[in-house]
Amino acid sequence: MSAESFQRRLEELVGAPLILRLNCNTSQVLSVKTPAGSSLPIVSVHRAFLQADDKVLRAVAQFIRQPTPHCRRVLRQFIASIPHEEFRQPARQTLRLCSRGRYYDLDQILRDLINTFFSAELSVAITWGRNGKPLCRRRRHIQLGSYNHHQRVIRIHPMLDSPHVPEYFVRFVVYHELLHAKLDSQRDASGRRQLHTRTFRLLERRFPHYKEAVAFEREFLKSI
Repeated sequence: MSAESFQRRLEELVGAPLILRLNCNTSQVLSVKTPAGSSLPIVSVHRAFLQADDKVLRAVAQFIRQPTPHCRRVLRQFIASIPHEEFRQPARQTLRLCSRGRYYDLDQILRDLINTFFSAELSVAITWGRNGKPLCRRRRHIQLGSYNHHQRVIRIHPMLDSPHVPEYFVRFVVYHELLHAKLDSQRDASGRRQLHTRTFRLLERRFPHYKEAVAFEREFLKSI
């Protein structure tokens, strides 16, 4: 079962929306908490639950609403049946970062932007993307930058590493992706991650060369 199907079924059984998080914990494989000021419970379950049958899903739903001895017993039996191998932490993919380009040093730009506009505690890595095809070709759109919230890595399209691209525009693209990192935890009422919210757009406009960057992007994309 996919994570999306799992969440939909849980919400159907619980009778209310929730935020689902999958984990690979070796100790706490199921937990439920509702942050202060929020009406949406955050349900963290081990990935092995994606293979559970409907009896176990109903027990999880009951655990979310109000734990009972019966649902706890069903959950304990299921957890005991999970193969030991499932509790092994997945190997992390080694990231190959290349931030120094021929014309622009992304790491230097990143550090400068964080020190100027963001909290120094914002931990994000940055790299030039791979050469070749545009990062995104759907809707005839070229993605000049992207942010991976799992890896906490910003990728910038290598076509921006050019003497024909002004530095303020490269900085704007990095700034845009840093906003995604800063506001990464924002979600809507259904628990889905929000991207370009009103707050995001307001912060984006605070970039010193916002108007020039938007104008350059419009003309730059036309020339590709």
